[in-house]
Amino acid sequence: MGNHRCGMRFTITILVLKVFDIVLAMTNGQWDTQVLANQMFDWMFRGGGDFGRGAVVAIVIMVLVIPIMVWNIKRANAEMEAVNMITSSKRSPLTYLVHATVLFLVIIWTIPTAGLFISSIRDKDQLSVSGWWTALSTSEQRIVARAHEPKAQVQEGDLFVIRGNLLEGAAGEITKFGSSSLQPEAFDVGTIADLKKGKTLQVMENGDYVLTSPDEWKGSRGQRIFYTAEVPPRFTLDNYREVLGTEGLGQSFLNSLTVTIPATVIPILVAAFAAYALAWMRFPGRALFIAAVVGLLVVPLQMSLIPLLKSYNFIGDLFGVGSKTYMGIWLAHTGFGLPLAIYLLRNYISGLPW
Repeated sequence: MGNHRCGMRFTITILVLKVFDIVLAMTNGQWDTQVLANQMFDWMFRGGGDFGRGAVVAIVIMVLVIPIMVWNIKRANAEMEAVNMITSSKRSPLTYLVHATVLFLVIIWTIPTAGLFISSIRDKDQLSVSGWWTALSTSEQRIVARAHEPKAQVQEGDLFVIRGNLLEGAAGEITKFGSSSLQPEAFDVGTIADLKKGKTLQVMENGDYVLTSPDEWKGSRGQRIFYTAEVPPRFTLDNYREVLGTEGLGQSFLNSLTVTIPATVIPILVAAFAAYALAWMRFPGRALFIAAVVGLLVVPLQMSLIPLLKSYNFIGDLFGVGSKTYMGIWLAHTGFGLPLAIYLLRNYISGLPW
């Protein structure tokens, strides 16, 4: 019976973990329904793909769920220990095998979690060109920079010279450079590249560059310089500062709670009635109903999402109630969460003593 009680509590946790997925499809953050997971999607897959900030939001969501999981695991362990003390004073080899399997699965699932955390503290430029597993190795970046503006030029003899440093004090080594997007790696460092009209460009390994011209430099923008640099790993908390200081993040957190709590409680309440009937009430076709509930567990969300949204739009127009609201999201999660909740609660209730 302890296992069934544990299953009921894990039902709540599973529904909490799944509560963010339908918001994007139903509202896309409109009608004041922007939630944390929706912001994570926007930052990671829209507007240039800021994976660093998206990883930060994923870490924040994980941190919010961890206390619930820890509480569930502690209660489950206490119940299992009590059952083991009653049934047997010795653990069988199968128990150790189960524990080893669970430990292996935990380690496997820890890998993507570590990837999210590493991505959240990596430099944006390095994150955009290499995976998190290369975070401790030197990365090769192709960068475009501009030299100082013509007003920074000085005359040295018959030449007008502009000097500067492409790395601007940052760590790294330049290996190649060029003056055209068609040939960004045309020259080795230290080589004097001939530009048009007698102009030259020289870039050194440490980032120092020298632009020379027989005539005075004109215009308001500096010369574009393309270069390839080997940059050592850089870690920063800038992503966390940007995310935690983003306007509207607090409202997204409140919206997440507004979606999470009712979308967790409502399926549990509704499923309890169905689970009670399937566990203790005798009626024709009960076994078929139980089989149907188990079969609904494998129905992909994507297959039923579009018909579900069409039904909501029809019902909303029929009763004059907006379908793209919190109520619609709660009902959507209720429908998708009922099969799993009924299945677990039915097993729990059927194990209760008469």
